[in-house]
Amino acid sequence: MPKLFEERRDWFVRRAVAMHRAHISNEKKMEKVKGVDSFWRKFRAKAEVAELTDEQRKEVEAFWSRYSFAYQNNILTQQYYTKVSGRFDPRYCSEGLNAYYMYRFYDSVDYHTAFHDKNYRECLFHDFRFTPAVAHRIRGCYYNDKMEKVRFYQMVNQLEKLVNTTEEKLIVKPTPGGGGNGIQFIRRGDTKTDIANLLDSIKGDDVIIERFIKAHPVYAAANPTSLNTLRIITFMHRQEFQVICIVFRMGATGKEVDNFAQGGVACPVSPEGICADWGVDHWGKRHDVHPNGFEFAGYKLCSVDKALEMVKKMHARIPQFKQMSWDIAIDETGEPMLVEMNPRGDIAVYQVWGALPFGEKTKEILDEYLLLLYYDLGADWTWDYMEYHDHIALIKYDGLKKDVIVPEQIKGKPVTTLEKGCFSKDKVRKITLPGCVKSLGDISKEIEVVQLEDTRGIVVEAPTEVNVASSDFKVTVSWENSDTEAYTYVYRMQLGSPRKFMRVVMPGVTSFVDHDALPGVAYQYSVRSYRTNCAMYSDWVKAKTIVPRK
Repeated sequence: MPKLFEERRDWFVRRAVAMHRAHISNEKKMEKVKGVDSFWRKFRAKAEVAELTDEQRKEVEAFWSRYSFAYQNNILTQQYYTKVSGRFDPRYCSEGLNAYYMYRFYDSVDYHTAFHDKNYRECLFHDFRFTPAVAHRIRGCYYNDKMEKVRFYQMVNQLEKLVNTTEEKLIVKPTPGGGGNGIQFIRRGDTKTDIANLLDSIKGDDVIIERFIKAHPVYAAANPTSLNTLRIITFMHRQEFQVICIVFRMGATGKEVDNFAQGGVACPVSPEGICADWGVDHWGKRHDVHPNGFEFAGYKLCSVDKALEMVKKMHARIPQFKQMSWDIAIDETGEPMLVEMNPRGDIAVYQVWGALPFGEKTKEILDEYLLLLYYDLGADWTWDYMEYHDHIALIKYDGLKKDVIVPEQIKGKPVTTLEKGCFSKDKVRKITLPGCVKSLGDISKEIEVVQLEDTRGIVVEAPTEVNVASSDFKVTVSWENSDTEAYTYVYRMQLGSPRKFMRVVMPGVTSFVDHDALPGVAYQYSVRSYRTNCAMYSDWVKAKTIVPRK
């Protein structure tokens, strides 16, 4: 009896610990998100929020309940942006959600730091116009405007000559920075000692030194002391390009930079270049006119169409990033110039005007990255499990029975999957599986398995009309899918290599573009449908192609 009591006690403690750990794990996932959101709510503590109607609250709850297994929305996000923008939309996203959930799946981490480095801007966009750099500092080494390595004293001599002959001032930017932070100026009259001391004061950071460009008079009129620019947010998804928002950024009165974080004011701009009748500052405060008296309403900016065409071409060059924020200056001749590009960018910059992070595709993107890639850990008195948006995957059985009956549902969701190592052959002799369990992991052959009939009548139909169209470095795979709730799994194989998973495609999408195909190589693509809520696959459908050489 004491031994049985000890076993029961140990089991009780073990399960209690499992449930507590699952809770802590899920709390940690949201900890950073909540931290960022709390910072912004504190930052905007004095800002007013909208009082949503009961219908609007229900709409917000209905939209975000779909993702509640992985992310808990705070309705203050929707209230804040509704108040500032004057436009209600349940799809407004919090800063924390974007920073810790969406960006790491919609931004290429491998490329982010390198492509964000201002020192290599001209390498990526050498055939576009950009604010001209006169010098670079990279890892302590100095380079001239031709990226030729020079000694420190040579660089100082060159900069001193420039600001005392052709340039009134030069702008010095730390290349890892953003928001205008750390920017300094070398001005006419500065001595070589002044310049050397300034560069030495920027400890540890790489820098880029640029000529200070004079803006077109139409742009300079808003605030003559700063280079006022267009912030254009673009989004590319499935080869479709769209502009999320265009913003006219104006420096604060007397400031030399136009950044929000430095007190600047910005207002939305139409594709035709017409300014809206109000602007906003970094704290979410609305302005009918700039603090210096400049009136936004109906003001016509020039060359916006040229800037849009320019960013479209530039974004096509870096498909590693789905969303980009471009800072574009319009020079005295009316031509656009790239100042800098920002993968990601500040979500508040466009939501304060009622624009969504991914435009009208916001729900589609949230579905693609939250529903498919996230789960919550869970535990009850018998099972450790992973909760997805529409099904449960069992991780571990820790009950006391030798003959186990797997539940058909947990938390109202069907149990469809047994993960590897779910059952121990030393504890279990027989497992009875409901028909909804389709993926069995690696159950030991020593355990008897009884699979009950699936009475739900679910059949996943295979894709039809599978076609491939190939061109240089690109293959487009397309298909028809009669099952509107099924995801499509796409795989690729070439002779002598194993089959490679390419992508899982959302329901309703019937094509995939492979940009990694090599000319002259024969490929076979295989597609099949999959229903997550029952863990059922359709049959494979295959198609072959050879990518042509130039």
